[in-house]
Amino acid sequence: MADEIRGLTKQDLADIVAAAVAAANRPDPLREKELAEQLATEKRRTAMMLELGKIEEASTKRKKDGCTHSRLPMSAGKFGGHAARKGEGEWTTGGQLHSDGTATLICTRCSWTWHFQPTLQERDYIEQQGMLGMAPPAESRLITEEVA
Repeated sequence: MADEIRGLTKQDLADIVAAAVAAANRPDPLREKELAEQLATEKRRTAMMLELGKIEEASTKRKKDGCTHSRLPMSAGKFGGHAARKGEGEWTTGGQLHSDGTATLICTRCSWTWHFQPTLQERDYIEQQGMLGMAPPAESRLITEEVA
């Protein structure tokens, strides 16, 4: 036996010790199975969260693109208040001017919001008349645009 030990190199001994340490640190089969199940659960949770995010994004896009943000005027007879083509009829919007000089316009039908910097003329109009029925600003002027 002593001859066998003498024939080992330092590298052989290091490999043996490393293998022994790895075997000692390896979890028992039950713990290994439990860890594998936790990893699989976490992968499924991550995949589900990604899918829910995609669904929410698609829903938001449908909501924005599906709303005309305007309605037929009440004087239109039995169809008064029904959705009008985009840009036609009365805007179904309202909003608020903020102390930082920005304004937020909200569609009362779909809750879509436009946060923008009003021009001086728009600011004067808002201070005098309010934002009820105001047309949404051009996309180039938006600070943010989202569902509230």
